[in-house]
Amino acid sequence: MARCQAVSRHYAGLPFAKDAFRALAKIKNHTDLFTAYQIIDSLTIKPQGDVFWLYPMTTLYLHGYAELPEDYKLKIKHAFQHYTPLRGDTENHWCMYYASLYLLSEKEKNLLWFNGKNSSENRQESKEWLYQWMETTVTLGQGEFDSPLYAMFFIAPLTMLYEFAEDSLMKKRAEIMLYWLLADFFVEYLDGIYCGANSRIYEYDIFTKRKTLMSSLANFLLGDKPLQTPIPQLLLLVYSRFRLPNILYSIATDRSVPYENKERKRSRNRIRYATEKSPMVAKYTYMDKNFSLGSIQAGKTEEILQHSWQLSWRESQTGEITTFFGLHPYFSDYDMASLFASLRKNVVAEVVSSKTSYDKEEKWVGASPYEKLLQHKNILIGLYDFSAKNIQYKHYNIFFSKDLKKEISENHWIFCSHESVFIAFYPLQPYQFSKEVYGERLRSSAEKNGFVLYAENPQNFTSFEEFKTKVTQNFTIQYNEKQHTLQIRTPTNIEMQFSYAGIGLLNSKKVNPSSYPLFENPFLQSKVGSKRLTIKYKTSKMILDWEKGKFFLKFQD
Repeated sequence: MARCQAVSRHYAGLPFAKDAFRALAKIKNHTDLFTAYQIIDSLTIKPQGDVFWLYPMTTLYLHGYAELPEDYKLKIKHAFQHYTPLRGDTENHWCMYYASLYLLSEKEKNLLWFNGKNSSENRQESKEWLYQWMETTVTLGQGEFDSPLYAMFFIAPLTMLYEFAEDSLMKKRAEIMLYWLLADFFVEYLDGIYCGANSRIYEYDIFTKRKTLMSSLANFLLGDKPLQTPIPQLLLLVYSRFRLPNILYSIATDRSVPYENKERKRSRNRIRYATEKSPMVAKYTYMDKNFSLGSIQAGKTEEILQHSWQLSWRESQTGEITTFFGLHPYFSDYDMASLFASLRKNVVAEVVSSKTSYDKEEKWVGASPYEKLLQHKNILIGLYDFSAKNIQYKHYNIFFSKDLKKEISENHWIFCSHESVFIAFYPLQPYQFSKEVYGERLRSSAEKNGFVLYAENPQNFTSFEEFKTKVTQNFTIQYNEKQHTLQIRTPTNIEMQFSYAGIGLLNSKKVNPSSYPLFENPFLQSKVGSKRLTIKYKTSKMILDWEKGKFFLKFQD
């Protein structure tokens, strides 16, 4: 309750801006109504912003309906009828668009809307799309998955549907999807960070992970870290009936025992150059009390903003850069043309016009078909092949945080230490370091290339020296450059073999990421196609059944 009041009062006290959320906060707090109405005037006279105008205005209209003067209701309705917001080209845009259209057509049942359709037609179209997206997500996995930014733009419309949908099945399915996406988030949450690989993330958010939209949502729902500057989307929860179930709070905050998490997701829709519309993506994440290592083991999402792997850890001081990751900087007109309807010769320039780093050599985000990854718990192998003539940039980059203490050993290992993590990194080929704003960049340019990454919890050792000794004396690496295969044996006698062809062996058994279920970890279980998610914590269990539009708790403490 205190966090709800703090967020509401914060937004109610802000000065004028074209922001429907702060107008709503002022109306709900019965304060500075003159400015609230000024804001509404500014947003309805000449609307702009497409779905980012539509869903906040829908929120304002529905949450503020009882308090809004009649003339302002008419102004908002007039804008809804005459302004045409573009639907966008991503699933998060479509969710915001159709959730808003669905709720408005329920609220105003006899209007002719901006698209020339009546309320009944808009409601039916919106319902069909929303159910199709929900069913695809609970059957094959989410498309724009695990994004520290864009996940909020799924949570927001689902919260709107949960709060305002008149149809009982839509309301219940929206609630199920809210729990589903929050469980997906919380199982990879640690110390304010959305851990593991991300389908979409911007470079700024990589280095400031605790300031993302989803971090703010976690701070608000969990109260495990101080609530920084609130984000406006929190008002959707502040003014709703939604309350976080205890079982979700528990799986977000209990990291007493390390665990593995396997997940199946799906690619952004392919419109050409593909045999499947939404190819499978396999994720693997290892969660420790103090750190997390996660990667995409198979498939790719949309390439532009994909964060294929990352090691994250708890901060010891506010503002530390607590991430370790790498990539091959890659761009392709062929790949982009598989996603967008543009002419192939123009598509890269069109992508770069909004995602400016996509074709840049120094970028820190993006996927590459020339990077192959194999992970088991706290060990990650990466292999690269830059021999193809059409590869623009023939090197891979690794980011080393300025807040790590780094040592380069005589036997080629690079060791790093922090209060929360010990790191051993082994590049297979020569490299060089260069300075970066937030740390250093390791670059290695040999055509046949790769690395081994090993992370440990410092609490498992008496000292950093013991960790280094354990690695140098007990970690064996055999690399065959001609065949581009790697074999390692870890200090715990785990044997991993990996080839650039993508064949991985773990203790002589083939690793098959394509067989991953939707979720497999101690807290979440869901089979592909089941449309059911079982959430477990100790003796408590929550079962989400999307098909039946039901969920239930049992064995609760």
